[in-house]
Amino acid sequence: MMSRLLPIRSALAALVLGAALVATSAHAIAPELAHDLALGEYDAKLKAIGAVAASGDADALTVLQALADGEVQTAGDHVLRVKDGQATDLATGKAVTPLPESRDDVILNNPITACGASSRRRLQRSS
Repeated sequence: MMSRLLPIRSALAALVLGAALVATSAHAIAPELAHDLALGEYDAKLKAIGAVAASGDADALTVLQALADGEVQTAGDHVLRVKDGQATDLATGKAVTPLPESRDDVILNNPITACGASSRRRLQRSS
């Protein structure tokens, strides 16, 4: 009886480990894209939005929506998603604790906002 439970225990352990890995890497994008989305000049932001949308990454829609919702902030060179008082580093997907006191909002002008909205609509239709 005990030997029959070992495969089940192993599968459960793998499932828990996999869930933990997914949870720690939630909403991560390539570091250079995170940097360009938040700190890049106009052309770099447009290219980064396009690259995130075209990446096929499951987190692309979440990241672009966070950008549109004003949840993306910077703390020095770190690009964070701040929601409900909790921060996640967009380049690593890891929680940032404590929440940095000194943060700057990422401000988007109208053409970049429109590009992001268009990219989000395309991602929503394809998912």
